[in-house]
Amino acid sequence: MTELQVILIALLPRRAPWIPHLLADLAAARGLIASADACAHHAGFGNRHQLYRALKEAEYPPLTELAEWIRLLDWTLNAAAGQRISAQALEEGHDPAVRYRLVRKLTGRPWSEVRRLGPGWVMLQLLKRCGISVGDEAARGGGQARNGGDRVAVW
Repeated sequence: MTELQVILIALLPRRAPWIPHLLADLAAARGLIASADACAHHAGFGNRHQLYRALKEAEYPPLTELAEWIRLLDWTLNAAAGQRISAQALEEGHDPAVRYRLVRKLTGRPWSEVRRLGPGWVMLQLLKRCGISVGDEAARGGGQARNGGDRVAVW
């Protein structure tokens, strides 16, 4: 199991039995999905519309946005290990500008700031997007997030 899979499965809420499987698959693909229908079928749904409704019911973002958050988390983990986002994009045959725009779209912040805040901060933003109330201390870059009465440690 990759570091990304472990982080996602450990920290994101399991509001349905199929969620860990979906998260593991998305993390294994580093957030790159070929087709929403194929992803839905692999997760046990009849089509992408059923998966969309199930994600909505579980208070998760739509599949494409969830995959984007997973890509962003992967990029920040790689950046923490010393890899540059632009070099990684070029190696994979992608335009770095597309990545920078996605970072700003998801977080409202430039990549330089998100990189400095790190993967823990990105995970906190994803937790918030999944409906988990995150305390002010955690949102500033440290501490713990709250999920109902449970505390979720984040880095």
